[in-house]
Amino acid sequence: EEYEELGELAKAHSYIETRVKVNPNSIDLWRSYSLFMLRNYGDVNKAEECLKEAITLCEDNDFELFLVYGALLVQMKEKKALIFLSRVTEDEEAQDQYIRAHVLISILYKFLGNDELSTKHFAYASRMKLRQNELIIPKGTLRESNPKAEVSTAFTPIPQLSAEEVDALYFDVIESLLIPEGMTKLASEALEFISDADSKQIIKIKAKIQFGERKYAEVLETIEEYLDEQKFDIEGIKILADVHYLLKQDEDSEKAYLRAIRRGANDPVISKTLGLLYIRSGKWKEARVVFSDYCNNIDSKCAYAWRFLGMSAWKLRDIDGAEKCFKISNLLDPSNPDTWGLLTVISLIVGIGQNRAFQSYQKALRLGLNNFEIFAELGYLFTKAKDMEKDAIYCYERALSIDSK
Repeated sequence: EEYEELGELAKAHSYIETRVKVNPNSIDLWRSYSLFMLRNYGDVNKAEECLKEAITLCEDNDFELFLVYGALLVQMKEKKALIFLSRVTEDEEAQDQYIRAHVLISILYKFLGNDELSTKHFAYASRMKLRQNELIIPKGTLRESNPKAEVSTAFTPIPQLSAEEVDALYFDVIESLLIPEGMTKLASEALEFISDADSKQIIKIKAKIQFGERKYAEVLETIEEYLDEQKFDIEGIKILADVHYLLKQDEDSEKAYLRAIRRGANDPVISKTLGLLYIRSGKWKEARVVFSDYCNNIDSKCAYAWRFLGMSAWKLRDIDGAEKCFKISNLLDPSNPDTWGLLTVISLIVGIGQNRAFQSYQKALRLGLNNFEIFAELGYLFTKAKDMEKDAIYCYERALSIDSK
């Protein structure tokens, strides 16, 4: 997750692939691998392969997993999606999943050209939604509460969902399931079933889909159109900030994140990304404020947040504060080479002991240290240390090789 959030996809891919090999019986890891491949590479076949592995490991009643796998098969227009989605519809207690499964079955039958079955399954979804809204009585409720009650035979009109409520069922599937699971192709196709073509929600969803497909220039155009009329929509402002961030338009990104916060955004992701933006921009005081708040008030177990808090302290020459943060980060994630490299830097600065610094340095190298700034700093510090000239030269060479790329 850390590598992915930092945009280091090759490292993220290698990391999750290794974890799956080490823990092949972890359903969560196979699901994460599937999502990673869809979200970052659009690799439907690899995603299906991963979900198949998860399915073989899961219990018979893992309806959430069946729903995700079924949705992916619908995107692939595979009729076997019915096997898994039908399993989800067996559990009427999980009403939201039941509704989403029937909506997906309805969409699949549309793709397969069977309008009759498509309408039938959408009716099942609609009926459950009416029950949720207490517009119709759940099956058996009247008899169970009063077995002797007389049942009226008078005609009563059956309630129907409004066009807006029908659209809401599609919106729910798109925003709650398809986009978060990286199924942007199916999300885009599902938008065609929305009856209100002028809905502002469509514009925002298009921006989300474009974002998932990494069409960032298109996202900017779409979300700015949306925000022209929905100026105070926090989610829309966050999308704008995120796309500016990914395009490395730091000033615009900072303005948008701060705008979202002023509007009342309480999203930990916004805080974390704003902190990363300040790190990238070299605004160390601001980064320290953001990451200090994040580590102390939002998520005290985020290893890389502690690492960046330590980096901010180091850059502001608070060496004791930096060392404390790096040690916490290392306890939370002892497999990160950057943290070991930074601990080496701190050890050399404070003169704790050359042997201890060298041990941290060797650990960082074994874990695959590949950070220009850390190697450059180590090169400088090793030139000042006793009998470390060869290591200094090596670090400078590594820094230059990284910089040349």
